[in-house]
Amino acid sequence: MIFKNEEALERTKQLIAGDVYWLSQNWEHSGAWAKVLEKSTDISQRAYVEVKIMELAPAYWGHQVGDIIKGINATQLYDKREDASKEAMGATIRRLSPSEYDEAAEVIKGLK
Repeated sequence: MIFKNEEALERTKQLIAGDVYWLSQNWEHSGAWAKVLEKSTDISQRAYVEVKIMELAPAYWGHQVGDIIKGINATQLYDKREDASKEAMGATIRRLSPSEYDEAAEVIKGLK
């Protein structure tokens, strides 16, 4: 079983600084395209991610384009907007062990 902070750490390792990801807590319906400015998997910071909002769709928690958000949970960042859908999340990645999570992430990337 994978714990939430371990999941965030694993996802942080997968993110690439400079790349843009879909940031959402509301499935694919609302959120923002956000560029990862900085990330850290330093144990003292526990999966720290800083992003810059690039585009809002349609709105996201009162943020504006250009806002910098520090301390984002990496599990809220998706490679594609569709990856945040209820159907995609139905794969229950959150219940997988770290090695299974990595395998599932590779499968999802292969579907792009």
